[in-house]
Amino acid sequence: AIATMPLVLGAVHATFYRNRYWGFIATIIAVGIQIRMNHLQITYYLFLLLLIYGGFQFFYMIKDNQLKKQIPAIGLLVLAAVLAVTMSLGRLLTTSEYSSYSIRGQSELTAQDPTVQGGSGLDKEYAFNWSWGKLETFTLILPNFYAGGSIEKLDDNSEVFKALTQNRVAPQQVQEEIQGVRTYWGNQPNTAGPVYAGAVICFLFILGLFALPARQKNWLIVGTIFSILLAWGKNLEFFNYAMFDFFPGYNKFRAVSMAVVVALMTIPFLGILGLEKLLSMESSQLKMAIFKKASITTLGILGILFILYLILDFRAPIDEQLMASGYPDWYVDALQKDRASMYLSDWVRSLIFIGLSIAIIYVAMIGKLKQAYLFIGLILFVAADLLVVATRYLNEENYAENTQSQFFQPTEANNLISQDEGHFRVINLQNPWNDARVSYHHPSVGGYHGAKLRRYQDLVHFYMGQEHMEIVDSLQNQGIGLPITPIFDMLNTKYMIAGTSARAVLTNTNAYGNAWLVEDIYAAENADEELAALGQIDLRLQAISSQLDADKSYSANGTINLLEIKPNYLKYESDLINDGLAIFSEIYYPKGWTAYIDGVETPHFRANYVLRAMELPSGQHNIEFKFHPQSYYTGNQIANISNFLVIALIIIGILMELKKAKKQEA
Repeated sequence: AIATMPLVLGAVHATFYRNRYWGFIATIIAVGIQIRMNHLQITYYLFLLLLIYGGFQFFYMIKDNQLKKQIPAIGLLVLAAVLAVTMSLGRLLTTSEYSSYSIRGQSELTAQDPTVQGGSGLDKEYAFNWSWGKLETFTLILPNFYAGGSIEKLDDNSEVFKALTQNRVAPQQVQEEIQGVRTYWGNQPNTAGPVYAGAVICFLFILGLFALPARQKNWLIVGTIFSILLAWGKNLEFFNYAMFDFFPGYNKFRAVSMAVVVALMTIPFLGILGLEKLLSMESSQLKMAIFKKASITTLGILGILFILYLILDFRAPIDEQLMASGYPDWYVDALQKDRASMYLSDWVRSLIFIGLSIAIIYVAMIGKLKQAYLFIGLILFVAADLLVVATRYLNEENYAENTQSQFFQPTEANNLISQDEGHFRVINLQNPWNDARVSYHHPSVGGYHGAKLRRYQDLVHFYMGQEHMEIVDSLQNQGIGLPITPIFDMLNTKYMIAGTSARAVLTNTNAYGNAWLVEDIYAAENADEELAALGQIDLRLQAISSQLDADKSYSANGTINLLEIKPNYLKYESDLINDGLAIFSEIYYPKGWTAYIDGVETPHFRANYVLRAMELPSGQHNIEFKFHPQSYYTGNQIANISNFLVIALIIIGILMELKKAKKQEA
């Protein structure tokens, strides 16, 4: 998605200022590919940049009295956006439909735990948890400003290595320790590494600030600053909280530091345009004046960074946690010295690359070097600059053959559970809400998803998290048997994994099964009452729903069994003496699931906050659930029409070009 951002921008610009028709076609294809990449947060940031670009172009069109002339281009761009969106309409409609039921949508709870967001969209604290520190902006030019990623590998020359050795720590333990040291001391909870634009690229960006006319650079400057302000997140509350609260759709995304991807496009773009402009100037005096200003400004920034090196203490919140967990003072002191050393080392490195860039451009400007060699030299400098930092985080160690089979290799515990051919669910007690590996082998009640169903997340927060802790406490304290866990039971959690060995598999004999009959169901006033009642009633015999108008009683005499299960299809067989109410251990989702009894469509409703319920007649019957979301199928039909239309437009364009060429030849 990031890689297609320049393609979209170039296509839009071409529609205005180059070839209107082919710019229109290119915009459809570029935006279509961008959306197809299916990272809507990146697409959203690109949309914000296009608003900035469009705003500036609109201003200049009015200023130059060209707005009327450009109205057809604006109309074509609107049409291009519509066609590009409809090319992926099936996916977009289902995503939009699902979003309102996920943690990105409106909460149904009102009197809930104050730690859980009750409005629409993500919880603000959750969304802004990964916010760039203001000083973290300097990583664009100095990657180790905050000592890289949360965990860095140090060598035998590091202060941590020396301190461990001097304090007589065993050599093997020393080597293990320096493989993963908590070097990062910035504002984010953790990070895999810095966001680095490149020292050479940053110099060219500053060169562009002085070389380019306002019309070419202002929108790029605004786009760069805007993306950095967004990336600051909670470290610039007045701006970003206002964006979160009032700007449409912005509260659907998290990890706002990702907004800096816009700057990572605009910075090199402005830099290359600036270099092009500088080299095309006829006045040598003007050239040299601009070049000197850019060089002095860049070196001045490096000077500020050196002053910061002298005054910063390189302390981090993690340092106190390390000492609290048993690390001695001398270890933390050595760690802070290593952070300072990493900072200074990269400062020198950036100075060298910027110095080389200044030198080669200067030599070319005074006529001692051909432009072709200048370009080759700059390409080599940029590549070397970026690759040196990139290979710190992506290198041969990150690649191995057949990693999937290694990562998902079944354990003894997985193999033991797999012997059970029934349908049930499993929970990984060691890391239930973040590790999804168990889901590769078994249906799971845990795992990770950035846009879980909001009701399911409520269940995790208010009940399942507590039940999980009770199970862990029981095991750690060698309790007799498993504690009562009604929520896990109603989710048909038959097995619990506490490790990798077969002995680490615990069998929950209280799991309710795939479906069961209840005697009573109570009508709740709202979601709050429905959620609260889960902890007060016997879920094996009773149920609760906020979709009913009145309480009801039923006969629980009979059986119901699961016969077939697929992701989009479920089949049960019931045998009831009297009419009854079945609770199905399947998540209720209203968009697309339809229930049938003996082939006749029959209503079903939500019960127990997240599950499905259905009234069943007496006797033997077949019950089916089929998933057929209309948004998906209708959206895909429209997408197919759009795809054919785009192909037709391309063919028409080619025919027009051929006709034009024939006419010119004649």
